[in-house]
Amino acid sequence: MQNESTSLDTKKGFSIDFIDCTGFKSPNMHCHKYSELLFVLKGNLNFLVDDEVYSSKGSCLIFFKEKQFHTTDVNGTVPYTRYNAVFRYKYLSDILDYEYVRELFEQDCTVIPLDEDEKQELLNICKPLYKYFSESDGDNSKLNMSRHLLCALLIKVNLLLSEKSSERTLPDDTYINRVLDYIKKHIAEKLIVADIAENFYISRSKLMSDFKAATGITIGDYILCNRIKLAKELLMSGNSVSDTAYLSGFVNTSHFIRTFKRETGLTPLQYCRSKI
Repeated sequence: MQNESTSLDTKKGFSIDFIDCTGFKSPNMHCHKYSELLFVLKGNLNFLVDDEVYSSKGSCLIFFKEKQFHTTDVNGTVPYTRYNAVFRYKYLSDILDYEYVRELFEQDCTVIPLDEDEKQELLNICKPLYKYFSESDGDNSKLNMSRHLLCALLIKVNLLLSEKSSERTLPDDTYINRVLDYIKKHIAEKLIVADIAENFYISRSKLMSDFKAATGITIGDYILCNRIKLAKELLMSGNSVSDTAYLSGFVNTSHFIRTFKRETGLTPLQYCRSKI
C-alpha cells in the first residue's frame, strides 16, 4: 500500500511523481498552498472538493485549485496508475502566459474524462516531464526542459477543457450531497450522526457507510474539517478565540484550542500571528 506523497519542491517551483499500484491510500480532507493536477491512467475514484462530491472511472484528468479542501478515495481493489503534478503558477509565469491557462484556473475543480487518443497525447508529455524532473537535481538544462513540458501539459489540459465540458458524476448515493448541505448549514450547532441520519430517514450505520463510500472520509472527519475551516475564517476576521469556538460548533474554548492545535500544529493565537 502506498500513500499520497507529492509535495511542492520550492527550489524547482513544482514537483511531479508517478504511482502504479493496487491498494493506494489517500490522506483525509486536506488542502495545499499550490495547485494539483492528476493524470489518472487507471483507477476508480470518488473525491470530495469542499462541499461537492465527484466520481471518475478509467482515464481522466483531475485539477484541484490551490487552497481547495479535498480528499480522494481510490478503490483499493482496482489497479491505480497516475502522474501527479503540483505547482504554483507564479513559478511558471516567466514562460507561461496566463491567457493560455485562464479557463483551467477559473475552476475550483476540473474533471476531464479521456479517450485513448487523448490519453496517449498526455502520456507523450508526462513521460519525459517525469523523467527530466527526476534527473534535474543539479542539471539546469533538464530542469528547464521539465518546466517547459509542465507548461505544455497545462496548455493541453486547458485546450481539452475548452473542447469538452467538464464532466461531473455523482456516486449512486446522491442524498449524500444533501447531507453535505445540511452539515454546512448546521456546522455551528451540535451535530450528532444519529440525529443527522434520522433527519434523512435512514439508520446511523447506513449513513456512515454511504458517506465514507461517497466521499472517502468519515462523516466525523468531514464535520471536524469544516469546523476547523470555519474557525480559521472567523479568527482571521478578528473574532476572539472564545467566540470562534462557539461560532464554529466546538464544545468549549479548551476543547477548541486542543483540537485546533492537533489539526494545524498551531494554537489559534499562533495561527493568527502567522498570518500577519
